[in-house]
Amino acid sequence: MPQPSFHYSPHGHKKNRRTLKRRVRRLFYLSNMINTFLFACITLALVGVIFKPITEAVSTYISSSIAEEINSPSFLKEMKLQRLEDFDPSTPESQAWKERMDRKAKIEYFLPLWKADYTAKAQDYTEKAQEHAGEVHLNLNGGEDFSDEMIYVEVEIAGNTVYSNNPTMASPTGLLKWVDRLYHSESSKPLLNASGEPIGQVKVGFSPTITAVMLMMTIVLFAVMLGIMTLFTLLFSKLFSIPVLNPLKQLRDNIQGIARDRYEDVASNRVALKRPLREIEELADSTNLIMQKMSSYAEQLQNQKQTLEDQNEELEAQNVELMESKEIIQRAQQEILRKEAALRNILNHAGQGFLTFGEDLSVHPVFSMECVKLLSPEAPLAGQSFAQLISVGDEEQRIFMENILVKILQDSDRMRREIYMPLLIDEVEIRGRIVSVDYKIIPDPENPAGEIFMVVLTDITEKRALQSQMEAERNTLKMVVKVMVHYADFSASVKDFRKFLDFDLKQLAAKDEPFKETIAVAFRQLHTFKGTFAQWGLRHVTERLHEAESLISRLGKLDAGEAPDWLAELEGMRLSAALDEDMRLLRDTVGDEFLQDRDVLMVDKDRLIEIEKKMLATLSPVDCKLLLPDLRKLRYKPFRDLLKSYPEYVEGLASRMEKSVNRFEIRGGEFLADTDQYGDFGRSLIHIFRNAVDHGIETAEEREAAGKEVSANLICHVSREAGSIVLSIADDGRGIDAEAIKARTLVAGLHTQEELDAMEESEALDLIFRDELSTKEQVTELSGRGIGLSSVKAEVLRLGGSIEVKSEAGQGTLFRIKLPADDLSDLPQLGMPTVIEPLVRTTERFFREQVGVRLVPEEMILLQQSKLDKLVLNKVTTFINVKGALEGIFVITADDLLSRTLLQHMVIGGVPEEEEDAFVEDSLAEAANMILGNSLKQLQNLEEFILMDPPITIRTEGASIKYADSEIWTCRLDSDQGLLRVGFVILKKSTLS
Repeated sequence: MPQPSFHYSPHGHKKNRRTLKRRVRRLFYLSNMINTFLFACITLALVGVIFKPITEAVSTYISSSIAEEINSPSFLKEMKLQRLEDFDPSTPESQAWKERMDRKAKIEYFLPLWKADYTAKAQDYTEKAQEHAGEVHLNLNGGEDFSDEMIYVEVEIAGNTVYSNNPTMASPTGLLKWVDRLYHSESSKPLLNASGEPIGQVKVGFSPTITAVMLMMTIVLFAVMLGIMTLFTLLFSKLFSIPVLNPLKQLRDNIQGIARDRYEDVASNRVALKRPLREIEELADSTNLIMQKMSSYAEQLQNQKQTLEDQNEELEAQNVELMESKEIIQRAQQEILRKEAALRNILNHAGQGFLTFGEDLSVHPVFSMECVKLLSPEAPLAGQSFAQLISVGDEEQRIFMENILVKILQDSDRMRREIYMPLLIDEVEIRGRIVSVDYKIIPDPENPAGEIFMVVLTDITEKRALQSQMEAERNTLKMVVKVMVHYADFSASVKDFRKFLDFDLKQLAAKDEPFKETIAVAFRQLHTFKGTFAQWGLRHVTERLHEAESLISRLGKLDAGEAPDWLAELEGMRLSAALDEDMRLLRDTVGDEFLQDRDVLMVDKDRLIEIEKKMLATLSPVDCKLLLPDLRKLRYKPFRDLLKSYPEYVEGLASRMEKSVNRFEIRGGEFLADTDQYGDFGRSLIHIFRNAVDHGIETAEEREAAGKEVSANLICHVSREAGSIVLSIADDGRGIDAEAIKARTLVAGLHTQEELDAMEESEALDLIFRDELSTKEQVTELSGRGIGLSSVKAEVLRLGGSIEVKSEAGQGTLFRIKLPADDLSDLPQLGMPTVIEPLVRTTERFFREQVGVRLVPEEMILLQQSKLDKLVLNKVTTFINVKGALEGIFVITADDLLSRTLLQHMVIGGVPEEEEDAFVEDSLAEAANMILGNSLKQLQNLEEFILMDPPITIRTEGASIKYADSEIWTCRLDSDQGLLRVGFVILKKSTLS
């Protein structure tokens, strides 16, 4: 049977705030506060009555002590007086006494610890009094600061006031005036002479300020006492009310517990009292009896409640496990979705298409967006046959792809798969886009035992277009070089082809010969011209001729009656226009004057140089080595052209000097050379020919007297010997006087006599190449300054050559000059040490001379070379691309200390430390440019065949570089200023060995 339940609501009516606890304690508070207040009032009244007698007694004591001091004989002795009437306030002793009196009047004289907080406390008290007084303003001293003088003293002797501190004290006002009037006290004591007669007095009184402050402090003291007593009253009232209130509180709590169904707590909490009042004890016993009865009911209810709670806990535990499992599953699903979205986002923006398919060749539903763009932008891609998509409508190709793809997936033999894979389509054109196709076999996620295809699609249209453009540019350059080198043959071929189109075809068509034979003749002629123009590299006309061959071949299979007019068909193919297109490319490259129906090729020299640079930047090293030498032959001239003006010059000079010289010819020198390279040298030879006429050749009378022919002879011979150019210039004159040269050298101070005596004759002859040394005593317009032959030697050395002179007195002089020659047949092959060694040595020399840093000890320059697959980089690195006959990347990388040292030496005046970071990269780039440029000059005359791109400098601390299918050669150079690495990357298409 269900038990009725009753619910007590403590908020059913308005809460009564009148409690017994408050009432009892208020009675204690009130009674104690009344007693305290009455005690305070009586005490303050008593203090007010006795305060004035106390001040009067103190002032009387002080005045008596001062008067006793002055009346004493010691005072007269101290003041150096015979009698008191003679006291002079202006004497030093009097002044000292006054100062002592001033100190005695100060409050700190009586209360040493007073002054530190006296003024602050008095001021605080005044401010608080003003805050609580409303309109009553308490002004202790007229708004001025408190005086620190406790008493005022006035000393009068013989009618004169000899001391008084009254002027320093302001007259009291306000509350201070009222206090002074009520409690003012003043005492005076007479001053006596030696006869005991009064001659003055000492008057002492309390300062009104001090009186008021002391009164205020007394009031504050009693106020503090009143507060302390109040606190004790509160404490005692609480202690005395506990025996009454605690039992009532326990009874109340138990009753409320029963009302709120807290039976267990109430039953265990029996009312236990210590020395209770009888009425309260009876009430407690009744309450405990009720609690005992309720306890049994509560126990029964508790058992039922416990059973229900146990069942509920089991259900809640199961529910918690379910919720945790659900959260784990949801988090896993969210993580999978997040990763899938991230992966899909990457694939969709990778610029490539990714898809998969199995043995049914149907595209799986998961693929990247690029696949849709490339394969099927109109229809859904999922489910379509990959073989059909990749075959682009070619049915035979589709069947082949289906067979081979299924075969690869079904055949697990790896070797056979490697044979099949190259047969798959790896590049296809779809809707005008060229697509690269890569295949990979991966595990099937739905069938661990199976495999599927993953296909990667890449749009390479722009790459192919760029490659085609570059290939066309390379073919054009090759065509230009071949045409210019073999211009005569090319010009004849063009003329023959135009004649074939304009006349020969028409004559062939007009002949009365069988149709088949006519077609065969036309086919042979077209095929011959196609081969000829293909040899020159003329792409447009070659392709058009191929189409014409196909046309003629088809017509040749028909009978004469069935075939259309073959001549009209050929004319409709516009073969001449295709040739004109190729000729336009040639003109655009070499100039408008090219191919003007003449046998001489007219090409501007600057245009040839421009073509060379374009070839270096575009063609591979292999093509450069094949084509550049032939192209350079077009702008080279016979070496003898540098000397062709000298025979006439020598003849005219000899005539002016009244000497006779037979006209001579330049022997040899028909080989080609770069006249720009040797031009300055050729012009400097004027000094040798001028000196030969001026110094070497005698007058006609001298030659006749010496038994020589009257007309002198000059011989100039040029030849090629083992990669060098050898130039000989000889005369049959008087020769060079070695002793005269030594004498001029001694006079000029260039050598000592001992040095000259130790010289061989050949060494003495070499002195003629010294600056400002001449055997002539006077300077003429032709000679005498001593700078002619030195300029010749300077040009020879600039070209890397050598010069020697031989002379025999009375027989003549021979100059033999040897210069390095360009080999125009082919560019030299470069080994890697040939490239890296000049780079390292130039780097070491640059840092030693320009920066003052010794990277490699000069006495042991040992290149520690190693062939690496990657190059470790330091703090700052500069890269320079090299193109042409040598193709690769020059790398120089320096650590932080060395790069900053380089900067400070590269910039005149240095750079502030805080600005170094802004210029470090520029300084290393400039150094790298200079090092590479100077190094290339050492590569066997290859400097002109190599182009350098502008340097690129970046911060690369802790990084390294690696190039696929390339070699990286590096050399490490250490110093006390830091570390440097020099490297060269050989790209895979380079032909360096």
